[in-house]
Amino acid sequence: DPSDSWAKVYYGFILAEQFDDFQKAKKLWNEVVKQDPSNPAPHLFLGEAKIKEGNLKEGLLEITQAILLRSISN
Repeated sequence: DPSDSWAKVYYGFILAEQFDDFQKAKKLWNEVVKQDPSNPAPHLFLGEAKIKEGNLKEGLLEITQAILLRSISN
């Protein structure tokens, strides 16, 4: 289901981890951020991807956003 944000998150994870296709994965995760802004998962995965690409600052900002969103939802 293209509108299912969790399906996009997991599909992006599979693309990144199994197929090393970080560009498609990041595109999906960015779509989820726009579609479901309170979902911490795409921020976490975007952060990991950015760190793997060598962009530590942006990666840590994404991970921080994921932690913040997660703490708010509990």
